Amino acid sequence: MELTSARINKLIKAIDAEKQALLLVDERDSTYTFCNGEVPVRPNYDFNAVSDRISILNERVMLLRHALNSFNVSHVLPCGYTIDKAIIRMSQLECEKKRLIKRASVPATERVRGYNAINPDYTAVNYELKDAKKRLNDVCKEIASLQLELDSENCTVPIETGLTQQEIEDINYTVNA
Repeated sequence: MELTSARINKLIKAIDAEKQALLLVDERDSTYTFCNGEVPVRPNYDFNAVSDRISILNERVMLLRHALNSFNVSHVLPCGYTIDKAIIRMSQLECEKKRLIKRASVPATERVRGYNAINPDYTAVNYELKDAKKRLNDVCKEIASLQLELDSENCTVPIETGLTQQEIEDINYTVNA
């Protein structure tokens, strides 16, 4: 069945939530304690059913993540990057943005307090502030552009998941442990 990247990510989160709930049930109900001479209150627990369901959920997550990964390395965005390259590029740009914010926000010259108050020291930037501000603006524009392209593709382009309609409908969105 085909789903968008956004829908696949939501399914993965739902599956992970169901699995975590099952693991809590497994931890809570796999043993029970009772006093000598009392009738044990045995929790309703089926080891095989819990184990089988966890295996099914793991298989579904594996198929969904594989579908996403395959799509991310092969689908080309309008900017010319594959999705995986765009994600890497965005990470690089975010690091560059942090550096440029620092460079663009310092004063051109700053008095530094020193021991000699008669002749104070000054620290001056060794670059043009306007260049740092322009580069920061360019980086922010590129980040926004890439994010818009990714958002558009994530919500509109279908990906073959390898799951059937029934397997997707079988995912429990309202998990109660």
